[in-house]
Amino acid sequence: VRGDGNLQWGSDRPPEHMIDHMVKELEETHERRKKFSRRRQHYRAADIDYINERNRVFNKKIKRAFDPYTVEIRQNLERGTAL
Repeated sequence: VRGDGNLQWGSDRPPEHMIDHMVKELEETHERRKKFSRRRQHYRAADIDYINERNRVFNKKIKRAFDPYTVEIRQNLERGTAL
């Protein structure tokens, strides 16, 4: 124990110049991150067959794997001539 009888917790405050330095560093980090953000590409002409971004990626993988086998079936469904 310190012996001075002071039981206040959190009374040591960092120096003002250190607080200012931390704030400046956080603001610079925020500005740097704003430069690297980019808007995701969205194609208006593309058919929307997904409910969220994760599902869009999943559907893209499925199409890549199974499109050669399902093209005719999909075309028949779109034309209305499917059995």
